[in-house]
Parts: sequence; structure tokens; C-alpha cells
Amino acid sequence: MADYARHDIMFKEAFGDPVLASALLEEVLPDSLLTRIVPDSLTPKKDTFITEDRGNPRTLIIPILIAQDRRRWSRSTTLMADFFSHYSQSLRDDCEPFTPNFRYLLYDIQEQDAADMIRHTLLKITIELMALVFEEDEAKLEARMTELLTMSEIGEISDSYAEQVLRLLEYIMRGNRHFDEAMFESIRQNVTTEDHEGSEMIMNFAEQLEQRGIKKGLEQGMEKGMEKGQHQRDLAFFLKLTRRGESKEAIVDLLDLDDASFEALQAEVNENGDIR
Repeated sequence: MADYARHDIMFKEAFGDPVLASALLEEVLPDSLLTRIVPDSLTPKKDTFITEDRGNPRTLIIPILIAQDRRRWSRSTTLMADFFSHYSQSLRDDCEPFTPNFRYLLYDIQEQDAADMIRHTLLKITIELMALVFEEDEAKLEARMTELLTMSEIGEISDSYAEQVLRLLEYIMRGNRHFDEAMFESIRQNVTTEDHEGSEMIMNFAEQLEQRGIKKGLEQGMEKGMEKGQHQRDLAFFLKLTRRGESKEAIVDLLDLDDASFEALQAEVNENGDIR
């Protein structure tokens, strides 16, 4: 699976949840806009906000950029400020009346000060773990993950959302080469040797790694098990996206599939009777 697809899937899986999306909007939107919406009434829209009939009333759209990169966002928050920067200023000034332009709201996942201010426990853990997938400092990665998994607030997470945290841990293991078996064992020891809130969660993750055969850095001979684990995860993603109503084009793009792979997954799901 391509790296960009992995990040897209994790983002859609996390923030496709209305509760988490609402918590994120409360962090991103200015008060002047927050007072005009009811966060609890939000519902996710699949694929696109553009309607075929182009009917009225037209939808008011507030663009939000969630930046997830190795470095902090350093570009402008105005659409056209960077698009045509290679042209002379005089040419840009002459063309300005004829080019669309707008500002967008920015939330930079790598901005640690912003993450420290998050009040919503699940959002805080989600944002910080998504940032750590790019962390190259091994000591910092291990220390921060241990800190997140031992924070007292983690006990507030319901069982249904605990599974999402486990998915985020798997996401980091697949996306960060430093988060290998040795580091995981070290984190597990730190979390489970004392009575921390995250002990049960990290033990569940250890069990999942054993079951799915996805530990990184294992000896040769485990490749077949890892391929099987990858297939099971792709199958689970496929089922989740299908139930969500995603189009074939979206699923193919997100899972980085060709037509034959899509049809094979569809046949396997239908054969198992999981799609009703």
C-alpha cells in the first residue's frame, strides 16, 4: 500500500467519527464560527461535497487544512500566495482580479504547543500519535509514546474508542521504521510493570500483533505471516469502507488496489456473508 494511501485511510477512519471531528473543529474554528454551528449535529459526507443537481441553497464551505508532515507548516494560509510565487509580482498583481483566492484554516499536527492545549483526551492522543509516525528521534518517540499510554486520562476512553487507539499504534508500527519489536517491548515493560491506565490497552495491542503477524523486525520466515496479516487488514478496511458507502473509485484509491484485487476482496466478503 502506498504511504499516502495509508495516511489517508487513517485520517478518514479517525475523523470520519462525528465525535472526534467535532472535537477537532472546536480546536480549529474561531469562536465567531463555533457559535454558529452545533457540533453534535455534524454528519460525515462520503467522497465529495459537490452535488450533481447544483441545487439551492448552495453550501457554505470553510476550507480546513490538516498538515501532517515531518516539519511544521511554513507556507501561507492563502490559497494563491504560493501557487504562482514563481511569477513576477507585477504579473501576479495584474492577474489577481481573474484568479480565485481564499484563506483556509490551518491545523498543524506537528505543532506541539497546540497539541498540549487539547482538552479532549481521544483527540489529543489521536493528534499526537499521528504526528509521531514521522518522528526520527528514537528516544523521543519511545518516551512520548510511553507518556501518552500512561497518562491518567487514558482511562476515560471507552472500549469502542480503545480499538481506535490500537489502530493508531498499528499505524505507527507500519509507518515508522524506528517503532520496531525492541522498542515496543521496552514500551510494554514501562507501561505494564506499574499500575498504569494504559496497561490493558498495550497488552491488547501485543496480543493483536501476535494474532495478525505484523511485528516489525522479526526473523526471516515470518514474511508469509505478515502478508496474511496485511491481507486481513486490507479486507477489514475494504469491509468498513464499503459499509460506509464509499464508491469503488474511492476504495481503489485508498487501498491502492487494481481492479482484480478489488474484485477478489469483494468476492471474499460476499462469500463470507459479511455484506448485507
